[in-house]
Amino acid sequence: MRGRFIYRTAALAVALSVILLGAVAASPTVTPTNSWIDLYSAASTYLGQPVPAGALVAVYDPHEVLCGQFTVATAGHYGLLPCYADDPLTPALDEGADLNDVLHFTIDGLPASTEVLTIDAVRVPATTTVIWAPARSVWQVNLQARLPVTSHTLATSAAPARVGDTLAITSTVTGSGPSLEQPSGTVQFRFDDLPLGTPVALSAGSAALTVPLLVSGFHTITALYSGDALFAPSTVTLTQEVRAYAQALILTSGTYSFTGIVSVTLDIGDQGTLGVLQIEEVAASYPAAPPGLQTGAFWYITGTTALGDPASGFSVTLTLPVDFVPDAATLLCRYTGVGQIWTCAVTSYDPVNRTVTLVGVTHFSLW
Repeated sequence: MRGRFIYRTAALAVALSVILLGAVAASPTVTPTNSWIDLYSAASTYLGQPVPAGALVAVYDPHEVLCGQFTVATAGHYGLLPCYADDPLTPALDEGADLNDVLHFTIDGLPASTEVLTIDAVRVPATTTVIWAPARSVWQVNLQARLPVTSHTLATSAAPARVGDTLAITSTVTGSGPSLEQPSGTVQFRFDDLPLGTPVALSAGSAALTVPLLVSGFHTITALYSGDALFAPSTVTLTQEVRAYAQALILTSGTYSFTGIVSVTLDIGDQGTLGVLQIEEVAASYPAAPPGLQTGAFWYITGTTALGDPASGFSVTLTLPVDFVPDAATLLCRYTGVGQIWTCAVTSYDPVNRTVTLVGVTHFSLW
């Protein structure tokens, strides 16, 4: 059982909205118009080999409209492949790309990454994005069609972890090539968008490293799989919680103080089966909290019996300090975790000690 206590000055309702996105079906054929760009390559690959004769190279606009295709006659080569524009004189039809549309490619239905060599015979960076512009320009674009990985996972050794821990991070990449090949290559780990060392080579499908934890809060860990000749790159992320402080108390009825970022006092009236209370304080706003409840600190409070089972039948009074003088509307709130509900009680303010109190806590919030 866990709890989070926080100050707020107004009642809050939390609503959940769901947005459904629909897919647009791709056009089955190319519709030529009077405006196009040309694409070609003499060094494109399919599953690590030159694109075979008879393979179909296709290019699509962002709406999945097929704007051009080419059947390979010479291994490794395609083009000239015209990608046609949408005709502005037929607004009811979508024949192809619009100005500055980003284009994407497939080879025999398999997504292909791009390496741009030249535009109108002028060399450009290989990472240049292929867009429809200007009309009748000529793009030299190498394609690389690779299989998507079957799965890419990211895990850590502690969730949550604490400041001072050494965290083990493991990324596992799996896939199956035409002859049951498994992914090779490397994984680059990142912590809050900063690289963690150099890329780590996959070994038996996994890459791992350890990192010391120095800062509390919620952090983003990312694993970027490089891809290889058969498998396309892949990226996964997770949110890692790092807690700043933890204290376990063996309890009987009475008063207990916990001092971390701020001081918290718990008065246990009816003990029930409550035997152990662990308080963990985090120096960050709770990530699910609405803006009005993001105070920069929160507490995890877990109550159990002496045997580690969930406690029941207890009653606790919680006192927290404040750095302001509350008015009549000030509330002390607790998140119940039941139906995303915040329960609030009018605070009892002590002007001498500058504290507020919530009386009659009979269970801790479930997070």
